[in-house]
Amino acid sequence: MASEACCTPAPPAEHHEEGQSVKFAGLDAYVNPGPAGATAALVLVSDIMGFDPPLLRKLADRCAAEGFYVVVPDLFRGDPFQPQDMKNRASLIPAWVAKHPPTDLTDVKAVINQLKEQGFQSIGVTGCCWGVGFDQLCGRSTSSGKVAILLASEDPSLINAAVLFHPSFVNHDDVHAFKVPVQFSIPETDQQVTAEKAEEFKTILSSRPEVASSFKIFPGMVHGWAIRYDVNSPEQVKSAHEAHDDMISWFKQHLKV
Repeated sequence: MASEACCTPAPPAEHHEEGQSVKFAGLDAYVNPGPAGATAALVLVSDIMGFDPPLLRKLADRCAAEGFYVVVPDLFRGDPFQPQDMKNRASLIPAWVAKHPPTDLTDVKAVINQLKEQGFQSIGVTGCCWGVGFDQLCGRSTSSGKVAILLASEDPSLINAAVLFHPSFVNHDDVHAFKVPVQFSIPETDQQVTAEKAEEFKTILSSRPEVASSFKIFPGMVHGWAIRYDVNSPEQVKSAHEAHDDMISWFKQHLKV
């Protein structure tokens, strides 16, 4: 996760926010409740840049417009990785991850539990890089550092479906362990999921028809593009929007919307 692509902030972008910054399950969060009577909820788990970036909130608003109640929690509690630390990322990232271990599930479980208390029994999670998997939810003591992947490997009553944008540190055990429908959106160039790994993961998924899965590689894209695309690049915008469309279709298929 200490690659340049993991840690490079998005190019400048603007978005007129349609949701609100509120407290949710004791955390700062960006929440767009979507339409009155929404029956399904989504949790968008950020990469290390945190819950503030405009393009992440734009995606949250897009999901809300499609009928979902959407929460983007600040799982870093006001301490995202700072762009000015890029040059020293090799030494700084380990210390930052030690402060924000993705194996600490307290906050994300609190978010999911509050959604359930509000009446949502159909919940999906989208994770980006750091946000793609929580190891302890799988009962595995790995140190790989992920969030939505392993939510998808826990008790299927916790969440109902997952989408993974440019995930970090995925291994074969993760892919074998999925218990809920999972969709991979992978850039063509990614140190975290190489072309060889992608083929291996697709083979494992195809051998497990009991768990719905989808796996797509996006030509010409690099790690982080789905929420850090350049708004001035038609190719990046088109590809990111395609990934977003796929995500929304996946959740509409597998959640009770």
